[in-house]
Amino acid sequence: KREAELLPSDYFLLTYTVPSQLRPFFLANKKMCYDLLFKSVSRSLTEGILNNNREFHGKAGFFAMLHTCDQRLNYHPHLHVVVPAGCLNGDGTEWRDSNPAFFLPVNKLSADIRRKLLFYLRKVLKADSIKIPEDIDNPETVLEKLKDISCVVHSQPRGKGRKKPEHVVRYLSRYVAKSAVSDKRIRKVENGNVYISHYDRKKKQGKTEIVTEVQILKRLVMHILPKGFKKVRFFGFMANRHRACRLALYKCFLDNLSRNRKSRAMRFLMIPLFYSGNISELI
Repeated sequence: KREAELLPSDYFLLTYTVPSQLRPFFLANKKMCYDLLFKSVSRSLTEGILNNNREFHGKAGFFAMLHTCDQRLNYHPHLHVVVPAGCLNGDGTEWRDSNPAFFLPVNKLSADIRRKLLFYLRKVLKADSIKIPEDIDNPETVLEKLKDISCVVHSQPRGKGRKKPEHVVRYLSRYVAKSAVSDKRIRKVENGNVYISHYDRKKKQGKTEIVTEVQILKRLVMHILPKGFKKVRFFGFMANRHRACRLALYKCFLDNLSRNRKSRAMRFLMIPLFYSGNISELI
């Protein structure tokens, strides 16, 4: 269903990772902190696309998915954001492309998401509506130290083969309804130990980790989401309200834009056939 909604445009996959210092807060306040993460990322990206000083600026549309674990099932909350390499102008009548290899500066995105996330956390802390983890004595000190620690933001343009937009959607869809670990990765269970395979991204090789049955249960419990929590959310012109109508209209924009570009390119290629002068005079 999500593949059918993809626009005929390039796409970027952005990944926002929560700093390790904040993860105890997230683990103790899952629903509140996950909501704040979605809110911070959506506002940061929307404002970043709207207010940047390049030709590529306007109204954004994207969807985000929460993922809470790494390959070893450790607690590692992060958001994957799938965003078209383009946006709409102010009145929504024109499509503006971004550079297919460069979306927005990740340093600015990192600083902005950190600023917004700390702002919202301080707000709920001041309202005394957040549970303080037992191992944190002074939460304000933890937040103050994070002012100089960047949130990791990774921006990846779409590529060839398995990195095409539809393949990215298929990759993310595996985590929507499935458990944190698949049966394939559990090699064997014996003598109270569980053998789990995982992929080491740094060394780029497969490994097997041996953990006790109690440890594996503790890791799995960390990734249980609050009841009724929506881990996939849509923003901007991809928001749920009127999404189908809007996407159909924007697909027409992009189809017409593509046809006009091809027509201009063909006219330019035909110039040498009918003009014998200096072509640079026509450019």
